[in-house]
Amino acid sequence: MIIYLKYDPYAVMEFFLNDMVRSLDIPCDRITAFEIELGLDADKEQIKAISNYLTHFGIEIDKDHKEQLVTQIKSLIVQMINEYNVENTTDYLCSRLHYTYRYISLLFRKHTHFSIESFVIFQKVEKIKSLAIQENLTLTEIAFRMNYCSVAHASRQFKQTTGLTFQEFQKIMAARRRKVKLQN
Repeated sequence: MIIYLKYDPYAVMEFFLNDMVRSLDIPCDRITAFEIELGLDADKEQIKAISNYLTHFGIEIDKDHKEQLVTQIKSLIVQMINEYNVENTTDYLCSRLHYTYRYISLLFRKHTHFSIESFVIFQKVEKIKSLAIQENLTLTEIAFRMNYCSVAHASRQFKQTTGLTFQEFQKIMAARRRKVKLQN
């Protein structure tokens, strides 16, 4: 039997890091899923203790925070889409990362060769496909749930990204489901 888990990996990581810092008795100013902000009086021994503790869990301290920031940007975008958040992407990222959008955008493009806007559209289309497959929703229902301004806009993004209309995609998925049923 398989037990499927549903959880917020960011909350779990923050809990884990808070627990670690408390157990090591190291004062810190702020902890997020990606950062531990130590006080100004932190010394090399405390950082080494944190590093040693994290190594046991396959976690290492990142010397180049830019790559980590790109990963964080991607995660925040996916989180924003999964929560059906209608907040402006620029405001959403800047408020959580505490950097200017210009810096975030240039860094993201440099490391991924994609614009943030392209990545957002790609992730939205992935969410549309997921909702169509897992919940068997129509494009109208999906567009409403995902706060698209119109069904036509969602349809256009889907077609531009996948090369298929939503109806063509549904037909392909229905054919695959029939094929799997026949094989079982």
